Amino acid sequence: MLLVCWNGTLWFTPRMTLTKLANTKIKICGITNASDTDFAVLNGVDALGFNLFPKSRRHIELDKAQSLASRLPDSVLSFALLVNPEERFVREVVGM
Repeated sequence: MLLVCWNGTLWFTPRMTLTKLANTKIKICGITNASDTDFAVLNGVDALGFNLFPKSRRHIELDKAQSLASRLPDSVLSFALLVNPEERFVREVVGM
């Protein structure tokens, strides 16, 4: 079974087997605060995404993303969402 929330709608796919589910990795995007970060980590998330696109309602500043990413154990990957960024900003994010 797979549950996916997309555009505010919950989608249910009963065809997934437990074997496939066991190989599934969980990534949550749009994290904006420490309590959500900690909750996701405590519940076994594999990766978290931070939205650095200023026109998005889930946008956070780079320094906040760095602070939240610093809370992650080595086993949890972090991702940054960038849209048409300038090279300078990409270099700054990669240094995160």
